[in-house]
Amino acid sequence: MEKNRTLKAALITGGLFFILFLAWLKLDKAYTTETAPTSFEVVGFLEKNDFKTLPDLHFKDLNQSEVNLAALTADKIVIVNFWASWCEPCAEEFPSMVKLVNHFKGKITILAPSHDSALEDIQTFAEAFNLLSVPELHLLWDKDRTVGKAFQVNKLPESYIFGKDGKLLRKVVGTRDWFNEDARFFFESVINKP
Repeated sequence: MEKNRTLKAALITGGLFFILFLAWLKLDKAYTTETAPTSFEVVGFLEKNDFKTLPDLHFKDLNQSEVNLAALTADKIVIVNFWASWCEPCAEEFPSMVKLVNHFKGKITILAPSHDSALEDIQTFAEAFNLLSVPELHLLWDKDRTVGKAFQVNKLPESYIFGKDGKLLRKVVGTRDWFNEDARFFFESVINKP
């Protein structure tokens, strides 16, 4: 009788651990950085370029400066970060992105298309975080979602990291601390890569 109880308890405990393990795997997969596959379509127009160069897309940022996406790479890492002012996780990660850009002075630039429905919301957000004074941060209003559709964005925040050669290195979905030790180590290694 005692043996049956012990066996039953062990099976129940094992089953619970298995269920928790499966739940953890699912959550881990949902919040893990994806590396860029080379064998199938990740981003439609980038596949046409074999992930060698950023597309030649032109925009005006909130400062009304002309931004050429392909020209941003000139020996810089480019992060294309899709966000919106109403997106709490986006607001949570922006300060760490600014720290990252300021830390690597001129070696990383961010193009940040916003999915807000009103330009005023973007401007209020930018003023609250003092974003318009960050030279390597280009905020733009993706009013008709042209850029978001081209990158096939499904969730916010969603970021694409391109190396100095314009090659897609990573796709990041969800909130990140862009200035933690691991992130700084990753960007340092990419910057120092010949």
